[in-house]
Amino acid sequence: MSRLNVDQLGGQTTSNIEVISGNTLKVGVIAESSTNNGVTIDGVLIKDGEVDGVDVSSITAPGLVLIDNHSFSTQSSITRDNVFSSTYDNYKIFVNITDGSSTTAQCAVRLRASSTSTTTNYGGHRNYVSTGGTATHGSSTGTTYFYLADTDSGSTDATCSDITLFAPNLAAPTKYLANGQGFYSSSFYSQQIYGFQSDNTQFDGIEIYTFTSGPPTISGNIQIFGMKK
Repeated sequence: MSRLNVDQLGGQTTSNIEVISGNTLKVGVIAESSTNNGVTIDGVLIKDGEVDGVDVSSITAPGLVLIDNHSFSTQSSITRDNVFSSTYDNYKIFVNITDGSSTTAQCAVRLRASSTSTTTNYGGHRNYVSTGGTATHGSSTGTTYFYLADTDSGSTDATCSDITLFAPNLAAPTKYLANGQGFYSSSFYSQQIYGFQSDNTQFDGIEIYTFTSGPPTISGNIQIFGMKK
């Protein structure tokens, strides 16, 4: 098989280039002809961001877009500001805790606006079960935070949480869903957390912190992704 590489192929009005079957023509740039009628490939017209007359210039693939990737070490409070905006309605947040200073540390999440954490008007519930347990337990998470996870300094490699945050930067209540796991006092727990913050505040940041006595410190990583529509 033969292959011809061409950096730029200029348009012609009266002649064609034919590539025989089994051969390859590789072109870096294809320029329009002098009539400026676009480029036709297999009967499909491509011109000025349009394909057969349909504007495709603004089409983007759906998915997650990384906004913030932050590692932290021996901190009792981690704040990330200017991570929520009008660009995305909803967000995925992954928290991975790799070390801690206490066997009974509990972690929570607060929303932030203009570099200040909001401490009121939260509502939530968590369901949790220990390994080998026969029943699921439930409890309210109070009005001052969203619950995140437990962490035990002897087994911190197991602590992580997957958060979905709905509409934090819209002038509407913010909704919170999380799946977490971690050890607490040598027992392993998995849990699901549900919650909302009822203010119509356009939040732009988030705080992760420990709220048990001390407070204990944690180390790890937080990744924040915007969810494309």
